[in-house]
Amino acid sequence: MRLTNLLVIINIVVFFIWPFLNISLNDIGFSAKNFYEGKYYTILSAMFIHGDILHLFYNMFFLFFIGNALEAKVGRLKFLTIYIFSGVVSYVPFFIRFFGYEYDTIAIGASGAISGLVGYGFIATPWLVVIIPPGYALPLFIFGFLYFFSNVLNIFAPSQIAYAAHVFGFLGGLILGILDRFKKRSKKINYYVY
Repeated sequence: MRLTNLLVIINIVVFFIWPFLNISLNDIGFSAKNFYEGKYYTILSAMFIHGDILHLFYNMFFLFFIGNALEAKVGRLKFLTIYIFSGVVSYVPFFIRFFGYEYDTIAIGASGAISGLVGYGFIATPWLVVIIPPGYALPLFIFGFLYFFSNVLNIFAPSQIAYAAHVFGFLGGLILGILDRFKKRSKKINYYVY
């Protein structure tokens, strides 16, 4: 089983069992407050919590199609590295007042990590074709460009959607993609000693 599919299953299971657990969103969602209080586990737990069925559906739809395509190209370990790193980077705006988040604003969802997959693919696998709603097939560089700029344009819009987290997650994946491209390019260079 692909890691992408396992992540989708875990997210769905967590969504349906979480209401039956006696755990507050404040205890498992990420916030600057939780981080400074030593609740470091929220860095990961928040990536598996979704606010409602539509939040879960859209995140899992994108994770399934983009994740499976990218994982097949880069392998499990690199995929997981991109996913986790980008998810963590997506929390950066919650520490910066400029983005309008309060100290105790709770962040939940997998979209920061998924945004990182898009950012990575944008630079490292630009011609990889992915399926997006309502069923269009686009190369990642086109989808990535549209995705990034639609989030940048909405970064300060009043919304329950953390557009800044999407942007930072995308940039996290983009950085890893640039590093991978640089690494591949440096391997192709022939060195001559005179």
